[in-house]
Amino acid sequence: MLLGMDKNEARPLLPNLSRPAQRALQQAGYSELEQLSNASDSELLQLHGFGPEALLLVKEALQEAGLRTSADPQGAPSSPVDPDAKTGEATEKDNLQ
Repeated sequence: MLLGMDKNEARPLLPNLSRPAQRALQQAGYSELEQLSNASDSELLQLHGFGPEALLLVKEALQEAGLRTSADPQGAPSSPVDPDAKTGEATEKDNLQ
């Protein structure tokens, strides 16, 4: 069953969301809009096929429902592609100092 497919209706929960983004959410186990309010932006952006445009659409839908995505966990990077994000692991550069 695709994301948002209700037993009584054959329409996606977020009809403007791209098919790859819908599949990404489905494969990650999200089937209801309310579930997305428990996910952080960075968690959603890490899903293959789910990008910034999909995040914007999800946030708009959550806002309309009076919900929002959860805050990123403390210490987590705000973006999964932030090259300067601290991971807690020593890098080769750190080992040379």
